[in-house]
Amino acid sequence: STYFRTRHRRNKKKGDQANISFFAFTATPKPKTLELFGTTRNGQKEAFDLYSMEQAIKEGFILDVLKNYMSWKRYYKLIKRTEIADKEYEKKKTKLSLKECVTKYMQMMS
Repeated sequence: STYFRTRHRRNKKKGDQANISFFAFTATPKPKTLELFGTTRNGQKEAFDLYSMEQAIKEGFILDVLKNYMSWKRYYKLIKRTEIADKEYEKKKTKLSLKECVTKYMQMMS
């Protein structure tokens, strides 16, 4: 943010100060963020630590946006299958069951 950039510039003018620490938390660090907050390794700036999306989802800090994801192709196939007249099953329950089966199958295959 502008606040932190301004603050960083001001502190840089004062020179190195042992009692100041800067922290940046970002999911997708831009080159400027790495330049300001990164750790130099092998002559290149890189993130000090990595916090994966998978770990953040498991710890409940972010939601899994792919949890209920269904591709349009899969959805289309499910809809087409449910258009078949079948008096034995309710259409809504059938769609839900098919979606769950396909999702479980896709997870097992990946």
